[in-house]
Amino acid sequence: MAKRRAKRPTAVIPAHRPAEIGTPPGTLLAPPGALSTTITAISYGKHGVGEFAVEDASELAPLRERPGVLWVDIHGLADMSAIQQIGDAFGLHDLALEDVLNLHQRAKIEYYEDHYFIVVHAVDYKDSLEIEQLSLFLGPNYVLTFQPTQITCLDPLRERLRKRQDKIYLNGSDYLAYSILDAVIDGYFPILEKFGEIIENAEERIVTKPTPESLGGIHDVRRELLNLRRVMWPLRDALNSLYRDETSLITAETLPYLRDCYDHAVRIIDLLETYRELGADL
Repeated sequence: MAKRRAKRPTAVIPAHRPAEIGTPPGTLLAPPGALSTTITAISYGKHGVGEFAVEDASELAPLRERPGVLWVDIHGLADMSAIQQIGDAFGLHDLALEDVLNLHQRAKIEYYEDHYFIVVHAVDYKDSLEIEQLSLFLGPNYVLTFQPTQITCLDPLRERLRKRQDKIYLNGSDYLAYSILDAVIDGYFPILEKFGEIIENAEERIVTKPTPESLGGIHDVRRELLNLRRVMWPLRDALNSLYRDETSLITAETLPYLRDCYDHAVRIIDLLETYRELGADL
């Protein structure tokens, strides 16, 4: 098990105040410590796949006119001008854009006139659990993703698009949104396996040679499992709402895949409860 770090709340979703008191709703403020903003775009469909480094948000307008689906990925949330330009270009609601920048959101689904706004959380484990908010907009022929940092679970999806390895590039924006959600949710399983190994190893040490360090390690695992539970329960509910909604933005062909995402979320919660019970018994 990795060496314990003292009082490092890496897995807690930031709870900074979203704006100064009295600030009008929809005001865009960069989150503390925001990384510089970079924009990339992938346009794909039966015509092929094109990938673009976007130097200025104004370049997105002609990309929207291309046939097929446009995936715009925004990495880093420091440039308020660029984020506002993106919002204007795609007709995004100011309140949704404000929520993109407030990194304390619960997982949720919101429907606006012609697009969905979706908040989920991607997870990773290095020395400790890391949780990152991913904000996604689903429109008729586009998907926008906003990442405070680089979320690595989306890298294989980009590679599949580049190589045209599956049917993503032959389907609409709803299938792309599903694929992103699926990649995020699948990222929870190796983390849970890691926690299972940590609990098993800690159990052996506690039985054979209990020490303050081994007991402290179990406390860390309990806390991180609780943090995972806090992000997974609202995500499960959001997915349930998404696949049950009747909307022209999601085709009948994509609904079974979204239902499968929901089933995976339920399975993750079941595993979380099992590991929490095992950890509580130590």
